[in-house]
Amino acid sequence: MSQVTSVVEYEDTYTISELDTEETLLEITDTKIFFMEGYIDLSNMTSDITITIYEDIKIHETGEYKTLNKQTVTYDMVSDTPLLRFTSKLVKYGYRIRVVQSGGSPISIPYYFAKFEVG
Repeated sequence: MSQVTSVVEYEDTYTISELDTEETLLEITDTKIFFMEGYIDLSNMTSDITITIYEDIKIHETGEYKTLNKQTVTYDMVSDTPLLRFTSKLVKYGYRIRVVQSGGSPISIPYYFAKFEVG
């Protein structure tokens, strides 16, 4: 049975640079097995904004990312509960979160993710 050998934290705020454009909020690559989980805070959304979030994983060293989860979020969905949780995923080659904001003015999105390295 593998054990967690280290934890690497990713805590920052990403600011959307252009509306209706796919942007990478977070990308982690490695050749060792790890688990990823974390949160995105959408408190800065306003009623005229929609955000689409893609959670991607790369399962082969020379392969491309594939979308595991896609979620379109409106203000009504997060006005009372603005944190989105990304549950633990087993990863070996790459993990990525992409976002697309439509409507409103570009917002800042605080996030916190943890990479649990195993060995």
